[in-house]
Amino acid sequence: MICCPVLKNNIWERSHMTIYSISCDPECSFVVQSHDEEEVIGFAKAHLRTAHDKTMSDSEIGEMIVTVEK
Repeated sequence: MICCPVLKNNIWERSHMTIYSISCDPECSFVVQSHDEEEVIGFAKAHLRTAHDKTMSDSEIGEMIVTVEK
């Protein structure tokens, strides 16, 4: 999810929010983006476990997340 629409004055608008993003090694090409940092961490942990048979803590993954203002 990159941006979520919000209802404002009966008009759907895209809200300005922070987007959290993490990507794997370029050879792997896994990327996840969301407005929810915990969701990014969850997807990253699942990807590490299933694609690479590895684990990392939430804080280790959190240090790798980049933010983008939309």
